[in-house]
Amino acid sequence: MKIGHISFVLILLLTLLQGCGGIKMISGSKSDLYSKEFMDQVNVIKKDYSSGNKDSAITKLQAIDDNLISEPERALKYNLLGVISFSLNNFEEAKTFFSSAKVYSGKDPELLAQIQLNLASTHFKALKKDEAYDELSQIQVNYLGKNEKNKYFKLRYELAQLRGDNFEEIDSLVGILKDIKSGIELKSESYYESLRSKFLKLSDSEKYKIFENYSDDNPFVLGYLAYLEAERLYFRGSRENANELMEWIESKYGHHDEIKTLVQNFNQQATHLAQIEPLNIGVILPMSGEKKAYGQRALRGIDAAIQELKKNDEFQLNVFTRDSKGSGVVGSYHVKDLLEKHKVGIIIGGLFATEAKKEYEQSRRLGIFYISLSDIYVPRSDKDHMLLELPGSVESQVARLFSEKMVNNFGTKAAIIYPDTPMGEAYVEEFWNTSKENNIEVVDVLKFQTKGRDLRDPIKNLLGLKYTRVRQEEYDLLSEIYDLEGKKSLRRVQVLKPQIDFDWVFMPALPHDAIQLIPTFTYYDAFDVKLFGGPSWRSKRLSKESHKFKNIYFVGENVKEGSQSFQQHFYELYKNVPRLIEIRSYDSLKIAHSIIKAENFTNRQQLETHLRDRGELSGLTGSWTQENGLWIKNMSLLRLINGRVEKELLSTPAKAEASTEEEATETSEQSL
Repeated sequence: MKIGHISFVLILLLTLLQGCGGIKMISGSKSDLYSKEFMDQVNVIKKDYSSGNKDSAITKLQAIDDNLISEPERALKYNLLGVISFSLNNFEEAKTFFSSAKVYSGKDPELLAQIQLNLASTHFKALKKDEAYDELSQIQVNYLGKNEKNKYFKLRYELAQLRGDNFEEIDSLVGILKDIKSGIELKSESYYESLRSKFLKLSDSEKYKIFENYSDDNPFVLGYLAYLEAERLYFRGSRENANELMEWIESKYGHHDEIKTLVQNFNQQATHLAQIEPLNIGVILPMSGEKKAYGQRALRGIDAAIQELKKNDEFQLNVFTRDSKGSGVVGSYHVKDLLEKHKVGIIIGGLFATEAKKEYEQSRRLGIFYISLSDIYVPRSDKDHMLLELPGSVESQVARLFSEKMVNNFGTKAAIIYPDTPMGEAYVEEFWNTSKENNIEVVDVLKFQTKGRDLRDPIKNLLGLKYTRVRQEEYDLLSEIYDLEGKKSLRRVQVLKPQIDFDWVFMPALPHDAIQLIPTFTYYDAFDVKLFGGPSWRSKRLSKESHKFKNIYFVGENVKEGSQSFQQHFYELYKNVPRLIEIRSYDSLKIAHSIIKAENFTNRQQLETHLRDRGELSGLTGSWTQENGLWIKNMSLLRLINGRVEKELLSTPAKAEASTEEEATETSEQSL
């Protein structure tokens, strides 16, 4: 479910609350229930109790003859006896008195509610949690006074925690804090932080129920929580839903001056952030430090696109460049600065994954379309149509692996070996989820430690060789045969044969890890295993070693034939041949230009709507289609063979060519 959907459903449901009401406390005199003489006796007994004369209070209560008083008076008598027993920690006796009081209290609902609360408290003190909860559940809360309501919600909160009922915890916390009238007072409460964090995690229906429960009061605490929800939605990219929710908050909670001021300040900030200068584009690259050379190469690719547009009299953009210094934190700061100073609608950045994540998260909060030069390793749910990953996102790569042609040619049983990094976690989550959607059997999911240099364990595990006890009988028999035959070769003998119960293996490993993992299959006599990697496998290192291995494939970019004219144009400008960094950077500016010239955008919402409704983007390195709110790149399935890349398997006749991205792959390794 998309983030914005929660708010939208919530808004629809909340509009129903205007007609909802609660039970009203019965008003009027109780002189017909309690005689003046009886109440005079009770007041004397209460004074004895308050002054510490509990024994005197008990004696006087027990002296009152039940046959001479009404049922409500009996209920009040036994309730007072129960209160005194409770104060003496005599919980069994207190329970007996409260139970008797409950029997006689039917004509006085306020007293009944008080007795039920006392009985529930007694069960709780006696460590009888289920009985306490059952009794508490029967109470009609509106018959309780203010102090009793507070006790009720605190007891309900304690029981909810013990029962693991998250909804009742939050609903009870709202009840405890419902009389607070300001943000300062609310935040000073020990319960606040627990309420805030748990409320934002509720489902839309659960939030609706809580708002419904307190619709008669519309307390400050709920108005404040709704404001936090709207703010969260806005800065996670769901600005339209956030604005609608803010309107609702003002209409329902505007009688709280502080809530009204918060909404007004938010609207002013949103108006400022929504302003856009459509021809302004931000570029954030490492222009200093150890990554400076890569940043300069990316900048040349962008400049080549600008020069080409100028040559064709098409260039009308204002490009503002910032130095990330190779830091995601610095890059994130520049995102905000570019918006505030230049009102940019699009930012190009993220040459390295560590920078890309921080810059994208900030761009998403501020409603900026972010074109990333590297992959971004966050969950699918944290991505949307305001992000374009030029190398081809994790989602794009996995979609290609599970395409119909791929599965028909390579089989429906897959395994994955992934690194213990955020990159690896992103791949394995998407791989697993997509396999379930496509009815692909995942035979094994194995992790390897990137800091360890011996990467044989996950391969042994996959091939059924790690735990030899399971195959002990087979191992002993084969060992004896090899001993009888004698050692005729210096090559290591693999006694147990590998068990290959899968069709292919996906290894989203960087080249320096892949170059150790791949030979391990041959080492353990698994010679014909089909291995698949990601775009970083278009690598000089792997290319040099590829003649030693069979069946090395990877999902990557298939640069269009039109790149020849770009290469010539680039060479004329810089006297060298563009590689992958330059081509992607060139693509980023051309794609940004194609978006900006599509419409005359006057605010940020128009840009976002255009991108949400747009079906396709294209460049030299490929094309993207929007699927379920994500830009999915049409990736190619490629093969490394004898130092060359065999292109476009399963679609067009394969054509082998030398891997020309030798230097670019070294950047690709770092970008990943």
